[in-house]
Amino acid sequence: MSTQCLYCAGDNALRHHPTGRDNQGSYLDSGLMLPFCHDHHELIHDDWRTLDIQDSDSGERSAPRLSLVERVELRLRRLAATAGRIAAAFPRCAWIGELARSFKRWADELACFIAALDRRDTEWRSDGSFFPAVV
Repeated sequence: MSTQCLYCAGDNALRHHPTGRDNQGSYLDSGLMLPFCHDHHELIHDDWRTLDIQDSDSGERSAPRLSLVERVELRLRRLAATAGRIAAAFPRCAWIGELARSFKRWADELACFIAALDRRDTEWRSDGSFFPAVV
């Protein structure tokens, strides 16, 4: 992996997991990492806090597990924020901004699906088939 920040090309980049951790503290995609310097890594996590999609630091095992669709929605929201930040650094690469907008739109579609499922079937969250095996 490159040791230069993807955003500013600064040295000594940290490995950022662009999909982060779930609400129980496990990485959603442990092998997916991007290089960011300390400042830009913090900036992305600030974006996540602002958007209320922050990484879980607590690893609270008592928190309810996220369903498969909730996990995908969260991944897409975090990827949208990260791609949006990268798009700001590379305005000539318009496709990165379009990718960020697409990730957000897909996450919004999943949120609508989850809300409809909650309205239609209040018991779906107790059905284990909606929850992925923890790896």
